[in-house]
Amino acid sequence: MIDATAMKSPLRKNMGNKNCEFTPELRKEILRIFMDMEQSEVSMIFDNSEFGYWSVTVERPLCLRIYPEKNVPANLFKKTDERAAYENAIKSLPQDTPLDDWTVFAKATKLKAAMLKKVRPYITEKDAACKPIKREADADLRDTEIVPFTYEGGIDAFMKNEVLPYALDAWVDEKKTAVGYEVSFTKYFYKPVELREMSDILTELRELEEQASGMMAEIMEGIE
Repeated sequence: MIDATAMKSPLRKNMGNKNCEFTPELRKEILRIFMDMEQSEVSMIFDNSEFGYWSVTVERPLCLRIYPEKNVPANLFKKTDERAAYENAIKSLPQDTPLDDWTVFAKATKLKAAMLKKVRPYITEKDAACKPIKREADADLRDTEIVPFTYEGGIDAFMKNEVLPYALDAWVDEKKTAVGYEVSFTKYFYKPVELREMSDILTELRELEEQASGMMAEIMEGIE
């Protein structure tokens, strides 16, 4: 990894936004550093894994509270007998049917999965206090995490250390895991600018103040 920007040669005259160039000598030097695998202030050697990462999709389960008394739009049912079947199923539910567990509620209705899928948006609301629906994710709680290849233990360790302590019910959708690479020159070659001493700043301010006072006195004399 070579920070070629630190080896630039300034142009005698800017060409638009361009104010520097790589002279033939600099290009030869860059090639030499690369071929010799030399480490210095402008070059460093890393393993490929230093720049790689996994982009993982972290899911949280969907939790729904059921309100069977809510009205379902009539046009949702294509056939008359479909609405009747739904209404009869709701009326026939045992009194102890839980309204905080969609899985148990759906089974108790004895309705087909297609029918339940239709009506669910109209008779449920999200509620974190309810029982989670197994392996069904809540899109609003979905998150993406970047896990470096260098993270000890990989994705599993990252989840254990960084995610599960705050969300015990979270899991990774492995089908969505992607690999990427990012090279950040700033991360490895950035050199912080040394701040000026406060005493130097105060001295300069006093000098400027004295200069300003002198200029003001000259102006006032001219007016008088």
